[in-house]
Amino acid sequence: MRAFLVLLPLIFLLQGCELTAYKPLGFHGGYSSSYLGGATYRIYVQGTYTSDYDVIKGYFHRRGVELCRKYKTTNYEVVDLSERPCRWCLMVKPEIVGTIQCIGSDGVAATGKGLVANSQLNSYFSFLANQLMQETLMDRSIRMAVFPFLNTRDNEAGQLGVYCSNKLSVALFGFKNVQMVERQQLDKAVEELALTLSGRFDEATIKSVGQFLGVDAIVVGSYTVPERVGADVTARVIEIKTGEILGVGSIQIPRIWIEGLIPS
Repeated sequence: MRAFLVLLPLIFLLQGCELTAYKPLGFHGGYSSSYLGGATYRIYVQGTYTSDYDVIKGYFHRRGVELCRKYKTTNYEVVDLSERPCRWCLMVKPEIVGTIQCIGSDGVAATGKGLVANSQLNSYFSFLANQLMQETLMDRSIRMAVFPFLNTRDNEAGQLGVYCSNKLSVALFGFKNVQMVERQQLDKAVEELALTLSGRFDEATIKSVGQFLGVDAIVVGSYTVPERVGADVTARVIEIKTGEILGVGSIQIPRIWIEGLIPS
């Protein structure tokens, strides 16, 4: 107790005016955000040891509003959220991380070119996730990484490929027995292995990244965009140890829902 009383003034002195500052992430906390495609963003906010968690949650909302203003809206839907609401913990900094989807005033999701029916679009990827998880995967705990989908035309991911992988990751996250690798972790692993996400590497190389991440299986996919139609999206789950295909699935997304993401 005596040590605590001695340490407490020092902590306040070190924190100073940085207790509730709204600013990019630094030594004294702050926010960071990354674009996931399709008006979807990943937001992370961290406080200091003495921050009020309600303030940190407010910063999460403030950053979400700022990001969505480029789509001429201040509304967003929280796709997933993880919180560590620690108040006056001294040893742990409070933090919140989540994915948001910017939406218009009529409740549909914003994209680079207009609005799409977000709930309907989510249902497509939920259907794809259910196809992948049938039979062999339903009754086992599994750690997975979803790679950006590749365009069959040029074997590159592009904006639509990244969007599809992010949407599928969120859908797979809903299964209790599935643990997903964060996109940031995947990007870091690819970078450390001196690769790129351009699609210019084969499945053997992707498996190496999977082993580096310590996952049980990887999800790879592709999409084709026929003229005047939507996108034909296919995906498969590959076990790292054996190379066996554990699950396959496919969907077709109407073009009007992904118009802003379709490569020219």
